[in-house]
Amino acid sequence: MSSSRSSSSNRLLLVALLSCAVGCAGPGPGVAPKTLAWRQANLVVLPLENLSGESAPLGELRALLERRLRSLGFPVRDDASIDGFLQVHRVRFTGGIDEETATAFRQELQTAAVLITTVELAKPSSPPRVALVSRLVSTGADPSILWMETVGLAGDDHPGLLGLGLVKDPATLWSRAVDGLMASLSEHLTGDGAAVGAAAEGGRRLRPRLAFRSPGLSTERAHRVVVLPFFNRSLRRNAGEIVGLHFVDQLRRRNVTVIEPGVVRQRLLRFRFVMTEGIGASDIDLIANSIGADLIVTGTVREYEDYEGPWGQPKVDFSAQVIDAATKRVVWSSKSYGQGRDGVVLWNWGTWGTAGALAGGMVGAISDRLAGEEQARSESPSRDSVR
Repeated sequence: MSSSRSSSSNRLLLVALLSCAVGCAGPGPGVAPKTLAWRQANLVVLPLENLSGESAPLGELRALLERRLRSLGFPVRDDASIDGFLQVHRVRFTGGIDEETATAFRQELQTAAVLITTVELAKPSSPPRVALVSRLVSTGADPSILWMETVGLAGDDHPGLLGLGLVKDPATLWSRAVDGLMASLSEHLTGDGAAVGAAAEGGRRLRPRLAFRSPGLSTERAHRVVVLPFFNRSLRRNAGEIVGLHFVDQLRRRNVTVIEPGVVRQRLLRFRFVMTEGIGASDIDLIANSIGADLIVTGTVREYEDYEGPWGQPKVDFSAQVIDAATKRVVWSSKSYGQGRDGVVLWNWGTWGTAGALAGGMVGAISDRLAGEEQARSESPSRDSVR
């Protein structure tokens, strides 16, 4: 289960979908067929979802995303037609897409894919901090995640000599965050991007403090995974949804088929599923059978903290469980805790400036083990306790 094979298969799926959307016109001289396909397909930028708990320039960010996409050669649907479509279909939630809405986008607007973007962090105070989570999802009866990326930036990430690298203007950080997302998307579609992005980096510093992995969790077959919103016991609003998005992002980088969160949300609403303290056997059957998943990821967030001002560090504390839908058994359980300067010994090199960047690395370390890319039993338990 290599992440490179996963990245290649996702690109092939996207090319096939976009080719169907634009027909079978032959490529011009010197133009790769897959490049021509995605440049001729209609894309939609949905209004941004705000999980930051703060005011954020959502309209300006949407317009900026559209401008960047057009500059890369994407034909992007205009806001008027999109907003009219959302009003006719009474779509109020734009943090995901379900099958009915995805099908309507394909049939009525001839749209090949939609860009779904979430504002995770928006702190304008000096130094400012911002974070965006974005994914490209195919339209049609079976919406699939084709690409996903997270970008978290702090104004003091790279202060440099005498603080000349400090960024004090939030608009500058927003522009850099959007540029980072668009660079990742362009690299992915042209086949030049890395399979695992920077959000997954961190190595030993971000491994779970406690972890259990069942021998029954197979890495020899592809899994279909449902990631439920985590229970939020922290003071940070929407922390459960945010950590869930990081699991969606990191798992899909590792040859794991993760169900689009909008599909999961629609199913939970349809069955009036209410999560209180956990899920029982009947809940597992209901979720797995209605979506066709064999693994369910859930957990609890106890701390998800970004800091204000020039001093401090982000803190993230969560537990995660993976449940096998067939046996109803927990095949993975872990406890993770980290701070932004964990393991940093010199000049703050390697510091995580936002809780989102820190959480991405922590979830990436878990995803490595879930996908079998790191042999947990052969590691030294000096820092982790692995049973």
